Amino acid sequence: MKIFFASLITLVVSVKCDTIDWSAHQWQAPSPTDSRGPCPGLNTLANHGFLPRNGSNIIRETVRR
Repeated sequence: MKIFFASLITLVVSVKCDTIDWSAHQWQAPSPTDSRGPCPGLNTLANHGFLPRNGSNIIRETVRR
């Protein structure tokens, strides 16, 4: 059962990763005016441009994408 779920998760993640344009999501250090919080996961997403790089106006729909 564990192998089934691990295989399923691997399949879903690999299909989702193929649709991401990684060239548009290169790491950029936050500028002095950018806002960062205590959550390293959200900070990483903002530093890579998956969330607004300035750290402001993050809405639930943006996080779900």
